[in-house]
Amino acid sequence: MPEEHYAASFARKHNIPYVINPRGDMETARMNYNKLKKIKKTLVWKIYFLKTALIPGGTIGTDRVLAAFDSAEALTALYGNTWLGNAAAAGAAAMSGGALTAFELLCDNALMDYIRAAKLRSFGAAHVSAYLAAMENETTAARMILTGRLAGLQPAVIRERLRETYA
Repeated sequence: MPEEHYAASFARKHNIPYVINPRGDMETARMNYNKLKKIKKTLVWKIYFLKTALIPGGTIGTDRVLAAFDSAEALTALYGNTWLGNAAAAGAAAMSGGALTAFELLCDNALMDYIRAAKLRSFGAAHVSAYLAAMENETTAARMILTGRLAGLQPAVIRERLRETYA
């Protein structure tokens, strides 16, 4: 049985309503974020490769993601009512030939917005996760600035490609 057929039949059998991050923890949010980002980056690859690339976890099941893989509308509907909704819309535009850089920028900015909420939590590992993500974001920003300057890009072009910061 072809894999695309299996994924489509699975999606029909398991029509489970989506609940936005019921546990409310950072790890679940990052799982959802990583799934959406990997889908868009693997648009030209086969679904069997995507099955091995997706990490189980998060609130959106891997089988539901695989079933929606070929359709921009299905992926937008899957992620549309979440904190990744704008990024999903940009991803759908990228699937139709739009810029993939806009999608990646919106994904990273959405994650940083979500992580900023960790400042409001009193207890838990959210602060440590937020700190590590912020440090990774700052390192990426420094790398983008230096690479852009070495490539001779104008400062305005570099500025528009930078992600939001944690502060």
